[in-house]
Order: sequence, then C-alpha cells, then structure tokens
Amino acid sequence: MIYNKKYMFTAKIKEIKRDVYQHNQEPFLDVEVEILNAENEVVDTRKFAYAADTQEEIIVADLERMLTTYVSDLELAERSKASDELNAAADKTIEALKDAEVAMPEAGE
Repeated sequence: MIYNKKYMFTAKIKEIKRDVYQHNQEPFLDVEVEILNAENEVVDTRKFAYAADTQEEIIVADLERMLTTYVSDLELAERSKASDELNAAADKTIEALKDAEVAMPEAGE
C-alpha cells in the first residue's frame, strides 16, 4: 500500500499465472494487478511479465514502485490542471485588457 496526505492506493494481484512467450517459448509469470483506491474501488488495471524464476519479494517491490509512480503521475496531472486553469484565467484577463484605455477617475469617485 502507498499512502500520502491525499492518496492511498493498494495493488491487488488479480491473476498470476505461468505462461510462455510465443516468439521463443520461454516461460514467464503473467501478472494482472488492480489498483484500488481508499474505498477499495478499482481505479486502474495493469499487466506485468516477470521471468519465471522471479522471487516474490522482487515482484512486491516492483509493485510498490509502480504505486509510487502512479501517485506521482496523479500529482503531476493535478499540478498541470491547476497550471492550465491559472493560464486560462490569465489569458482571459489579457484578452479583456488588450488595447484598453484607462481614464483618470472624475473627482469624487
């Protein structure tokens, strides 16, 4: 499980099975993972392939890194959206003030 102030996700292995690469007949582990949010809802699904002799600890560490990257990607998208909104507001102001003439206020205003 990966947790930060805003996000908490768990990677749940939905399926893991032995399989064979068609091009070279080498065996591998085919792993399908569901990413669950704090409410235990599936928010994404990922597939991974590991050498057939990969140890459990290596797969778990890899899934932890995947979750960390997943959260980083969400945070980056959030910052990008905020930046886009800020730029849109700036563009609106620029357009409204483009070629504007500002007169001195009359006395008493």
